[in-house]
Amino acid sequence: MSEKQIPIYVISDCADPEAQLCYDASFAHEFPIANVKCYGITHPLQAGGFALRPIDLHKGDPAIVFVNYAPRRDKDRKEGYLNGRPFGYFFIDKTLVIASDEPEIWSMFKLVSLPLGVVRKIECEKIPGMPTTQFRSGLIIPKVAKMILFGNLDCQIFEPKVVDVKNKIWHIDNFGNCKTTSLKINKRKYVFEKDLTNLLEEEQSATIGSSGYGDQRFVEFAMKGFSFAESHNWEIGMKIPKSF
Repeated sequence: MSEKQIPIYVISDCADPEAQLCYDASFAHEFPIANVKCYGITHPLQAGGFALRPIDLHKGDPAIVFVNYAPRRDKDRKEGYLNGRPFGYFFIDKTLVIASDEPEIWSMFKLVSLPLGVVRKIECEKIPGMPTTQFRSGLIIPKVAKMILFGNLDCQIFEPKVVDVKNKIWHIDNFGNCKTTSLKINKRKYVFEKDLTNLLEEEQSATIGSSGYGDQRFVEFAMKGFSFAESHNWEIGMKIPKSF
Protein backbone atom coordinates (compact mmCIF):
# COMPACT_ATOMS: atom_id res chain seq x y z
CA MET A 1 0.00 0.00 0.00
CA SER A 2 1.31 3.44 -0.87
CA GLU A 3 1.87 5.88 1.98
CA LYS A 4 0.19 8.69 0.07
CA GLN A 5 -3.46 9.66 0.38
CA ILE A 6 -4.39 6.93 2.86
CA PRO A 7 -7.58 7.81 4.74
CA ILE A 8 -7.14 6.94 8.42
CA TYR A 9 -10.07 6.80 10.82
CA VAL A 10 -9.38 6.77 14.56
CA ILE A 11 -12.38 5.82 16.70
CA SER A 12 -11.46 6.01 20.36
CA ASP A 13 -12.70 6.45 23.91
CA CYS A 14 -9.61 8.60 24.44
CA ALA A 15 -10.58 11.56 22.30
CA ASP A 16 -9.99 14.82 24.12
CA PRO A 17 -8.28 17.52 21.98
CA GLU A 18 -4.76 16.66 23.18
CA ALA A 19 -5.28 12.96 22.47
CA GLN A 20 -6.67 13.74 19.03
CA LEU A 21 -3.61 15.88 18.34
CA CYS A 22 -1.40 12.95 19.29
CA TYR A 23 -3.29 10.61 16.94
CA ASP A 24 -3.05 13.15 14.12
CA ALA A 25 0.67 13.72 14.59
CA SER A 26 1.59 10.06 15.17
CA PHE A 27 -0.27 8.70 12.16
CA ALA A 28 0.85 11.60 9.97
CA HIS A 29 4.46 10.90 10.95
CA GLU A 30 4.14 7.26 9.85
CA PHE A 31 1.97 8.02 6.81
CA PRO A 32 2.92 11.39 5.29
CA ILE A 33 0.12 13.18 3.44
CA ALA A 34 -2.40 10.79 4.96
CA ASN A 35 -5.84 12.13 5.85
CA VAL A 36 -6.35 11.45 9.58
CA LYS A 37 -9.75 11.88 11.26
CA CYS A 38 -10.56 11.21 14.94
CA TYR A 39 -13.97 10.38 16.42
CA GLY A 40 -14.80 10.04 20.11
CA ILE A 41 -16.95 7.22 21.49
CA THR A 42 -18.11 6.26 24.98
CA HIS A 43 -19.18 2.62 24.57
CA PRO A 44 -17.78 -0.44 22.74
CA LEU A 45 -21.05 -0.96 20.85
CA GLN A 46 -20.77 2.60 19.59
CA ALA A 47 -17.14 1.97 18.65
CA GLY A 48 -18.06 -1.06 16.57
CA GLY A 49 -20.97 0.73 14.92
CA PHE A 50 -18.85 3.76 14.04
CA ALA A 51 -16.16 1.53 12.52
CA LEU A 52 -18.65 -0.08 10.15
CA ARG A 53 -19.30 3.23 8.37
CA PRO A 54 -15.84 3.71 6.76
CA ILE A 55 -15.41 -0.04 6.31
CA ASP A 56 -18.69 -0.17 4.38
CA LEU A 57 -18.07 2.95 2.30
CA HIS A 58 -14.48 2.18 1.29
CA LYS A 59 -15.49 -1.26 -0.02
CA GLY A 60 -12.00 -2.68 0.33
CA ASP A 61 -10.15 0.37 -1.01
CA PRO A 62 -6.92 1.46 0.76
CA ALA A 63 -7.76 2.80 4.22
CA ILE A 64 -6.97 2.27 7.88
CA VAL A 65 -9.77 1.98 10.44
CA PHE A 66 -8.52 1.95 14.03
CA VAL A 67 -10.96 1.24 16.87
CA ASN A 68 -9.75 1.81 20.43
CA TYR A 69 -11.68 1.10 23.62
CA ALA A 70 -9.40 0.58 26.62
CA PRO A 71 -11.00 1.21 30.03
CA ARG A 72 -8.34 -0.87 31.93
CA ARG A 73 -10.67 -2.79 34.22
CA ASP A 74 -9.82 -5.06 37.12
CA LYS A 75 -10.98 -8.11 35.16
CA ASP A 76 -8.47 -7.30 32.41
CA ARG A 77 -5.65 -7.01 34.95
CA LYS A 78 -6.61 -10.39 36.38
CA GLU A 79 -6.14 -11.84 32.89
CA GLY A 80 -2.63 -10.40 32.85
CA TYR A 81 -3.35 -7.29 30.76
CA LEU A 82 -1.91 -4.64 33.05
CA ASN A 83 -1.82 -1.98 30.33
CA GLY A 84 -5.11 -2.79 28.63
CA ARG A 85 -6.29 -5.62 26.43
CA PRO A 86 -4.45 -6.44 23.19
CA PHE A 87 -5.66 -5.49 19.71
CA GLY A 88 -6.62 -7.57 16.73
CA TYR A 89 -6.28 -6.76 13.04
CA PHE A 90 -7.57 -8.03 9.73
CA PHE A 91 -7.91 -6.92 6.14
CA ILE A 92 -10.94 -6.51 3.92
CA ASP A 93 -9.10 -6.44 0.62
CA LYS A 94 -6.89 -3.31 1.05
CA THR A 95 -8.69 -1.87 4.07
CA LEU A 96 -6.77 -2.52 7.30
CA VAL A 97 -8.92 -2.73 10.43
CA ILE A 98 -7.32 -2.67 13.88
CA ALA A 99 -9.58 -2.99 16.92
CA SER A 100 -9.30 -3.48 20.66
CA ASP A 101 -9.95 -7.00 21.89
CA GLU A 102 -13.31 -5.93 23.27
CA PRO A 103 -16.14 -8.48 22.75
CA GLU A 104 -18.88 -5.95 21.97
CA ILE A 105 -16.81 -4.38 19.18
CA TRP A 106 -16.17 -7.69 17.46
CA SER A 107 -19.77 -8.75 18.09
CA MET A 108 -20.94 -5.76 16.07
CA PHE A 109 -18.70 -6.93 13.23
CA LYS A 110 -20.12 -10.45 13.47
CA LEU A 111 -23.71 -9.20 13.64
CA VAL A 112 -23.51 -7.77 10.12
CA SER A 113 -21.42 -10.68 8.79
CA LEU A 114 -18.30 -8.61 8.25
CA PRO A 115 -15.83 -10.84 6.34
CA LEU A 116 -13.05 -10.86 8.92
CA GLY A 117 -10.96 -13.58 7.34
CA VAL A 118 -7.77 -14.17 9.36
CA VAL A 119 -7.55 -12.10 12.55
CA ARG A 120 -4.15 -11.62 14.20
CA LYS A 121 -3.33 -10.41 17.70
CA ILE A 122 -1.26 -7.30 18.43
CA GLU A 123 0.48 -7.33 21.83
CA CYS A 124 2.25 -3.99 21.92
CA GLU A 125 4.52 -4.87 24.83
CA LYS A 126 6.01 -7.80 22.90
CA ILE A 127 6.98 -5.85 19.77
CA PRO A 128 10.67 -4.89 19.78
CA GLY A 129 11.54 -1.21 19.59
CA MET A 130 8.19 0.12 20.79
CA PRO A 131 8.10 2.90 23.42
CA THR A 132 7.02 2.13 26.98
CA THR A 133 3.76 4.02 27.39
CA GLN A 134 0.19 3.77 28.61
CA PHE A 135 -0.96 5.60 25.48
CA ARG A 136 -0.54 2.59 23.18
CA SER A 137 -3.27 3.74 20.81
CA GLY A 138 -1.59 7.07 20.16
CA LEU A 139 2.10 6.26 20.30
CA ILE A 140 2.41 2.58 19.31
CA ILE A 141 -0.48 1.59 17.03
CA PRO A 142 0.47 4.10 14.27
CA LYS A 143 3.92 2.46 14.12
CA VAL A 144 2.35 -1.01 14.19
CA ALA A 145 -0.05 -0.11 11.38
CA LYS A 146 2.88 0.86 9.18
CA MET A 147 4.71 -2.37 10.05
CA ILE A 148 1.64 -4.40 9.12
CA LEU A 149 1.11 -2.66 5.80
CA PHE A 150 4.72 -3.06 4.78
CA GLY A 151 5.03 -6.66 5.90
CA ASN A 152 7.32 -6.08 8.86
CA LEU A 153 5.19 -7.64 11.60
CA ASP A 154 4.38 -11.28 12.29
CA CYS A 155 1.55 -11.85 14.77
CA GLN A 156 -0.28 -14.92 16.00
CA ILE A 157 -3.74 -15.78 14.72
CA PHE A 158 -6.45 -15.48 17.34
CA GLU A 159 -10.23 -15.65 17.56
CA PRO A 160 -11.83 -12.61 19.22
CA LYS A 161 -14.46 -13.35 21.83
CA VAL A 162 -18.01 -12.32 20.96
CA VAL A 163 -21.15 -11.85 23.05
CA ASP A 164 -24.86 -11.37 22.39
CA VAL A 165 -25.44 -7.75 21.39
CA LYS A 166 -28.84 -8.10 19.73
CA ASN A 167 -31.60 -5.58 20.40
CA LYS A 168 -29.44 -2.94 22.05
CA ILE A 169 -28.89 0.80 21.55
CA TRP A 170 -25.48 1.50 20.03
CA HIS A 171 -25.76 5.20 19.19
CA ILE A 172 -27.98 8.24 19.79
CA ASP A 173 -27.56 11.00 17.23
CA ASN A 174 -27.85 14.76 17.81
CA PHE A 175 -31.59 14.64 17.02
CA GLY A 176 -32.20 11.99 19.67
CA ASN A 177 -32.79 9.25 17.11
CA CYS A 178 -31.70 5.86 18.41
CA LYS A 179 -29.62 3.47 16.32
CA THR A 180 -30.09 -0.11 17.44
CA THR A 181 -28.44 -3.46 16.78
CA SER A 182 -31.74 -4.85 15.44
CA LEU A 183 -31.78 -5.74 11.76
CA LYS A 184 -35.53 -6.32 11.42
CA ILE A 185 -38.61 -4.26 12.25
CA ASN A 186 -41.71 -5.58 13.97
CA LYS A 187 -44.20 -3.92 11.61
CA ARG A 188 -47.16 -4.89 13.78
CA LYS A 189 -45.93 -2.54 16.50
CA TYR A 190 -44.36 0.40 14.69
CA VAL A 191 -45.05 2.94 12.04
CA PHE A 192 -42.59 1.94 9.31
CA GLU A 193 -41.58 5.03 7.36
CA LYS A 194 -38.55 5.27 5.10
CA ASP A 195 -38.94 9.03 4.77
CA LEU A 196 -39.20 10.45 8.29
CA THR A 197 -40.39 13.80 6.92
CA ASN A 198 -43.77 12.14 6.31
CA LEU A 199 -44.34 11.61 10.03
CA LEU A 200 -46.85 13.69 11.96
CA GLU A 201 -45.68 15.86 14.86
CA GLU A 202 -44.71 13.65 17.85
CA GLU A 203 -45.33 10.52 15.80
CA GLN A 204 -42.69 7.86 16.41
CA SER A 205 -41.33 5.49 13.86
CA ALA A 206 -38.95 2.62 13.31
CA THR A 207 -37.02 2.68 10.07
CA ILE A 208 -34.13 0.88 8.44
CA GLY A 209 -31.27 3.35 8.70
CA SER A 210 -28.11 3.81 6.64
CA SER A 211 -25.73 2.38 9.26
CA GLY A 212 -24.44 -1.16 8.93
CA TYR A 213 -22.56 -3.16 6.35
CA GLY A 214 -23.53 -4.41 2.91
CA ASP A 215 -27.20 -5.37 2.93
CA GLN A 216 -27.28 -5.58 6.74
CA ARG A 217 -28.68 -2.26 7.99
CA PHE A 218 -29.65 -1.34 11.54
CA VAL A 219 -33.10 -0.31 12.74
CA GLU A 220 -33.44 3.24 14.04
CA PHE A 221 -36.17 4.78 16.20
CA ALA A 222 -37.20 8.38 15.67
CA MET A 223 -39.86 10.83 16.86
CA LYS A 224 -40.95 13.76 14.71
CA GLY A 225 -39.92 17.04 16.32
CA PHE A 226 -38.63 15.46 19.54
CA SER A 227 -35.80 13.34 20.89
CA PHE A 228 -36.85 9.71 20.92
CA ALA A 229 -34.05 8.95 23.40
CA GLU A 230 -35.17 11.59 25.91
CA SER A 231 -38.84 10.74 25.50
CA HIS A 232 -38.19 7.08 26.35
CA ASN A 233 -35.14 7.45 28.61
CA TRP A 234 -32.99 5.37 26.29
CA GLU A 235 -29.21 5.30 26.64
CA ILE A 236 -26.33 3.83 24.66
CA GLY A 237 -25.67 0.22 25.65
CA MET A 238 -29.10 -0.51 27.10
CA LYS A 239 -31.32 -3.34 25.96
CA ILE A 240 -34.42 -2.33 23.99
CA PRO A 241 -37.39 -2.78 26.36
CA LYS A 242 -39.63 -5.77 25.60
CA SER A 243 -42.54 -3.37 25.21
CA PHE A 244 -40.92 -2.29 21.95
